[in-house]
Formats: sequence, C-alpha cells, structure tokens
Amino acid sequence: IPIFGYSVFTTYLLGALITCLSLLVYWRLLHHMHGSKFAWIGLLAATCITLYCFRMYYYNHNVVLLLCVVLTSYVFYQGITNQKMHWWASLGLVGAAGMMTKYQYALVIAPILYIYLSQKLWRISSVNWGITISVTIASILLMPHVYWIFHAESSPINYAMRTSLGAHLSLSKSISWSLLWLVDLLFN
Repeated sequence: IPIFGYSVFTTYLLGALITCLSLLVYWRLLHHMHGSKFAWIGLLAATCITLYCFRMYYYNHNVVLLLCVVLTSYVFYQGITNQKMHWWASLGLVGAAGMMTKYQYALVIAPILYIYLSQKLWRISSVNWGITISVTIASILLMPHVYWIFHAESSPINYAMRTSLGAHLSLSKSISWSLLWLVDLLFN
C-alpha cells in the first residue's frame, strides 16, 4: 500500500484485483472440470452476482473470502484429481487464510465433506493422507489465532460480549427477542 499511498484508489484497485483473480481461478476450475465453453458460461453467470461485480471497487473481508472459497474449491479439486500432496498442503494454507478472513468460511467444510462422502473418497488412501495434511497445516497455522481469540481483551468474542445489544438480558429474554426478530424477518 505505501507504493500507491493511502487513498481510496488503493482500496478500489485492491478490490478489483482480488475480484478479478477470484473470477480467473473460478474460470480455471470450470475449465478443468468441463471445458472452455462451460467455463465461459459459468464465468458470465458469476459476473451477474452484483455483490461482487457491480461494486467491484469494494475491498473488504467478503472480497477476500470469495478468493479463499474459490481457491479452496480449486485446490480441493486438484487434490482429488491429481492426488499430489502439494495440493493438499495448499488446501491447508488456504483454509487457514479463509478462517482468519471470516469465520463464515467454515461453511466451506460442508460441501467438501459431502463430496468426500458421496464420492466415497475415503476409500482412496492418498485422499485420506491429503486431508490429514490439510487439516494439520490449517490447525498449526490457526493455533495462535485461536489462542488470541480466547485470551486477548480485544478479541472478537470479548468485543461481542461487551457490545451486544442483548448482553444484559436473561436467557429467556434473549430467546424471546430472538424469536421476535425471526418472526419479523420471515413475515415482514
């Protein structure tokens, strides 16, 4: 950032570059899976997602999360098709980066687990070793972050507990206000 100076332009450029990189990785994944024609159609469909493409100048944790999710898909696919350990190590690195970007990244585990189970990948020893390597690398990289979350005064958990609107409420009040919010969300 010091190269360009601290300006709005820097964040616009960074947001656009990361979004374009995400779309490129997405295109490459689709190209590997189904060929060029399918990849272009998928890319054009992805550019219709206005959250990322209409406001391409945004740079925030969601933009980085997109890159981490797309990279996860790509390296996971490479790991199960090529069965080379460097793809599994990359999955561990990307997984740790994704979790530190936004905890919502944990939702990526569900489709990976679904593919692992539905395709019966547990029968392939190199895939099992690869997943073990990925989880080990991600766990080692996340250990300092997890320690910080539970011990630092300024961690997100402590911040949420101090500033939450419902932090002072009893359990029954918290549940009733949450249900009221849900009813309002669903029927309003």
